[in-house]
Amino acid sequence: MAQVVLPAAATAVTLARSGIAIFDGSLACWGANESGQRGGHGTSPSNTPIAIPDLASVTAVAAAGSTTCAVYGDHQLACWGNNDRGQLGDGTNQPKSVPTRVAIEGVAGVAAGAASTCALTVAGAVWCFGSNDHGQLGTPTEFSLTPIQVVLPAKAVAIAAGDRFVCAVDDAHQLWCWGDNSDFEVDATAFETRTVPVLLPYTDIADIAAGRAHLCMRTQAGGVTCSGFNGRGELGNGIRTTQGTPQPGPAVSGAVSLAAGAGHTCAVLDDDARSVACWGLNLAGQLGDGTRVTRAKPVAVLGVHGASQVVAGTNHTCALIGDTVECWGLNGHGQLGDGTFDTHGVARPVLDGAGHVLTGVTQIAAAGEHTCAITGAGSAGVAVCWGQNGNGQNGNGKRDDSAVALPVVVPAGVPVGAIAIAVGAAHACAVAGDHTVVCWGDDFFSQIGRGLLGQGGAGGTAVPPTAVVMLQNIDQISSHGLFTCAHSTAGAVSCWGVGGEGELGNNGFFASDVPQKTIASGATKVVTGGGHGCAIINGGPAGGSLECWGASFLGQIGDGGYDNHLVPQPVTGLSGVVDLTAGDQHTCARLADGSLKCWGDGRAGELGDGVIAPIAPVAPRLACP
Repeated sequence: MAQVVLPAAATAVTLARSGIAIFDGSLACWGANESGQRGGHGTSPSNTPIAIPDLASVTAVAAAGSTTCAVYGDHQLACWGNNDRGQLGDGTNQPKSVPTRVAIEGVAGVAAGAASTCALTVAGAVWCFGSNDHGQLGTPTEFSLTPIQVVLPAKAVAIAAGDRFVCAVDDAHQLWCWGDNSDFEVDATAFETRTVPVLLPYTDIADIAAGRAHLCMRTQAGGVTCSGFNGRGELGNGIRTTQGTPQPGPAVSGAVSLAAGAGHTCAVLDDDARSVACWGLNLAGQLGDGTRVTRAKPVAVLGVHGASQVVAGTNHTCALIGDTVECWGLNGHGQLGDGTFDTHGVARPVLDGAGHVLTGVTQIAAAGEHTCAITGAGSAGVAVCWGQNGNGQNGNGKRDDSAVALPVVVPAGVPVGAIAIAVGAAHACAVAGDHTVVCWGDDFFSQIGRGLLGQGGAGGTAVPPTAVVMLQNIDQISSHGLFTCAHSTAGAVSCWGVGGEGELGNNGFFASDVPQKTIASGATKVVTGGGHGCAIINGGPAGGSLECWGASFLGQIGDGGYDNHLVPQPVTGLSGVVDLTAGDQHTCARLADGSLKCWGDGRAGELGDGVIAPIAPVAPRLACP
């Protein structure tokens, strides 16, 4: 550990993309400075502390991202650095490399979020400015380049800010919070953004501190509780809700088919009944157990037997049973295909356009809020789709949702037949009878692969079935989000579509409407998640190794870290992989011995390890009383 050399003893230190310390009422900064956040009259970085000459009698400092603010002098506030969302509060959105005064009088404290800032005054008022995309300004407005007062019914005495939420302690030791609540960081009673302050049911609060997406509270008696995101153990309660390496999955009896949705996972079991078990998020009945109780361990899907394949959309699930399909879960767009738009927590048969049970099905696929299937076999296979269709993802020439299965209408001159099918968030693709690929639906992120020389989504939405360029000898295809990957008979993997998080695995981060070579050879199966992809390498009866690429901010690549990767990475300590599935932000693999391994996001129990993110605050395991 290196020691930072300061002219005098530091009385406060804060860290963001640069380091900041208060000493003798002065401020010194070091580190990154691309937006001028170091306050050193320029944008050059420094590996040693440099005093900021424009500020004296500094009493408080806050930094987040590339923005810094300080309380100085006679309770004045100055901010500098990045200002793209108005987080400097100076009425502009231009960056400043020198401290710029904010027009708030009597400032006592300051808290900085990812793109917003809040100040506490001596009088107990709270003023906020900058981005308001999650309600972090405490008022329903888009954003503000100048300070706006948060309406609080009590005098505030302390504030803290996460990336997109803010909390304040009032003079009665109560807690008020507003902003993002996607991890229950501000309110355990509802999974909703709070655009105005809400009083939380906690009393005797003495102090608060906020991280990116979690909050910790200290009571006057000295107790500590924490709430919010716990993916890397932030709450200190001895568990974590994301895993960066493969972990033992649920003990199920020999899974033969796997599927992962946005927050749930399912498996067809190798038991006499060929039953289906699911675990994870269940707010729409997507686990199929007749309840809406989220489960961290597998539960049986009621009434489903004889299954050979299971697939999962965002909040719905379908199983192939014989040559018919049964679905359960959310149905607001008709994605269950049962002729209604009613959500069901138990399985319902899919109907065809005549209102009869759909038969002759050989393969199914689901993602987002729509589902597709292949009826018939080999090059005579026909693709049918149902559910959400606002982007033409059902491929039937219309844009209205369908609650029954309708055939995909293939234009003249486009390869016909369907031997494999994949569904993305708003598009779908099929391997045609000649082993080329045809895609349809949304093309805003180049998902259709038309080769329009970098124009991406020039055709917009509702693109009819169109041949993907430069693909031959394809035998597998996979999609889940805004990109697609195809596997060739030679063992190569090629991907196209969105690429901002490395989804294409081609050492770039740009979208491409031309398939990019991800793996040259050796791949035996490919799957895609919401922003990542994985491939089994040199698979066989004894299984193979696994490589993954793309988004991994929740550990879904499985390489032991939480960084995105632009090229395939070996999954840590995993071999003998015979099957796998990828959800929005998690991955599961079946090994040759029949066991399951899962990793990535586990906040809703989708890893099947018995862990669910806590809704109410929990007590950290402190080392001392």
